[in-house]
Amino acid sequence: TAGTDFQTTRVFFARSFDTDRHVDYGVGIGLHWMEFGAFVKRNVISNPAEVSTVKTSAPLPNIGAWYYYSPSAKWYFGGRLDWFSASIDNYDGSLINIAAGANYQLFNNFGIGLKYQIFELDLNVNESDWHGGVKQSFKGVYVYLSGSWK
Repeated sequence: TAGTDFQTTRVFFARSFDTDRHVDYGVGIGLHWMEFGAFVKRNVISNPAEVSTVKTSAPLPNIGAWYYYSPSAKWYFGGRLDWFSASIDNYDGSLINIAAGANYQLFNNFGIGLKYQIFELDLNVNESDWHGGVKQSFKGVYVYLSGSWK
C-alpha cells in the first residue's frame, strides 16, 4: 500500500476596497507553511511489514484576490483566486485555488453556502533523502457553514 499526507497553515494579510454595502473586493498577500509526506508499506509473508516514509516542509508565498456581490441582506455571490509559485533552495512548487459560489444568511451571524472549487498543487523536492514530487488536485462542489460579526 502507499499513501500521502498533506497539511497547510495559511497566514493572509488583505486590503478590502469596499465601494458600497453590496460589494466587497480586495487583494492580499500571505504565506503557506506546507508539510508533505509519502509512505510505502510492503508486506511479505515471512517478514513483518516494512514501511518507508519521507516527509518535508516548505514555506510558500501567495497572492489572493476576491469579489463578492450581495443583492440583499440574506444573499451574497462571488469568488476568490489564490495563486503562488516559488522556487526556494531544493523546493519548487505552485498552487492555484479558485472558488466561486453563493451564501445564504439563515440568521444574523450564521449562514450556509455552496461553492465550486478547483485546487491544484504541484511540488518538486530535490533533497538527499527525497528526489521527487507531489501533484494533488481537487475539483468539485462543497457545502459549508459561515459565521460573521460586525
